[in-house]
Amino acid sequence: KSHSLNSIQTVTECDLLKNGDNMQLEQIRKLHGQGMSNRKIAEELNLSPATVGKRLKGMDVDENG
Repeated sequence: KSHSLNSIQTVTECDLLKNGDNMQLEQIRKLHGQGMSNRKIAEELNLSPATVGKRLKGMDVDENG
């Protein structure tokens, strides 16, 4: 069945995305800890400020420093 193959592939992709997300979160947390604004962090990591804000919210970090 090709269906089971697809689900295996999807799990792998999810894992890769998760790992990428974790690295991104670490970078955001680090830069935020250095007092960098969401906009600056977004520029630095090539993300949108909205994404940075969402990530910080998900981390339970005070967005306003």
